[in-house]
Amino acid sequence: MKVLAIESFGAFLGRKGDRIVIKKKKEKLAEIPAGNIDLIKLSVRGVSASMDAIYLALKYNIPIVLTNKNGKPLGVVLPFTYRGLVNVRKRQFEAQDSPIGVKIAKALVYAKIANQAQLIYVLARTWKKLSSDSKAALMGARNSMLDYLKKLDKIRGESCEEVREQLMSIEARAAQHYWHAFSRLTPKELEFHERVKKGACDVVNVMLNYGYAILATDVWLSILKAGLDPWAGFLHANSQRRPGMVYDLMEPFRAPIVDKTILHLVSLKKGNLQSYLQDCRLTPEGRSLVAEAVIERLRNQIRSGGRRLTFSDIILLHARRIALRLANKRPYYKPFLWKG
Repeated sequence: MKVLAIESFGAFLGRKGDRIVIKKKKEKLAEIPAGNIDLIKLSVRGVSASMDAIYLALKYNIPIVLTNKNGKPLGVVLPFTYRGLVNVRKRQFEAQDSPIGVKIAKALVYAKIANQAQLIYVLARTWKKLSSDSKAALMGARNSMLDYLKKLDKIRGESCEEVREQLMSIEARAAQHYWHAFSRLTPKELEFHERVKKGACDVVNVMLNYGYAILATDVWLSILKAGLDPWAGFLHANSQRRPGMVYDLMEPFRAPIVDKTILHLVSLKKGNLQSYLQDCRLTPEGRSLVAEAVIERLRNQIRSGGRRLTFSDIILLHARRIALRLANKRPYYKPFLWKG
């Protein structure tokens, strides 16, 4: 996916023929053919766009995502070609109160824990200058996480509401082992002690949060392309504050896409990462660093189902597979399991 992200305060998105033009203080920064863009991301803080540019994006079926200062998606401008499939969405709502939704929720939790465990396993074998004690601790955490996968098999229920608390509990307990192992791979000076979602002030957590916001955008668009409703989840309860289906489908992809990317930046920059944090927020340079790394990871190709696909392609593939399962065109949903 070719993403045009504009976050610089005072930047302007315009049009020249069939090209998108980016300017700042009347200086042209870039001029890109609309056909070379798959997604436009605009920060609502100090960035403006002309109606001509928006029209050009709609003409070329380019979604425009509006984000807040932390990169979290606030809304999206879509052409009418991104329409929901009525029957699929109807089945999606019905599945929330049926075993079909329960099985999809279980599959997504299984994949999340399995992929986290796989990342720890890969890092225990490849991380440079890892002591034998730390390596043993990582493998111990991985084994503990795999034990929780067995507990998922015992969960039964007729609706998502009935099993949600049990699934969330297993996911949370496995996550404690995961983040403890994760912390062993970060330098002490970065002060990453635990996972903090809101109010984080250490650079690793702030980078993780920003990376997840970028992943959420990719997942959201894939869900729309598949005809699903972003708000009607199976694992995550319906909420006006949180698009449940987006958070559902994100779960298996957090570790292999965002977590691995941030740990790679940690290994490259180490203590120098602190310079990208100011007042508990990423600096413009820090946002660019994370955005470029995560987007590049989304473009990486891996072997999946006998084919080489980008992570973005795989996310869309799994959104469509969920839609097919809901439409009874697949006997079951098999989640994404990362091989490392």
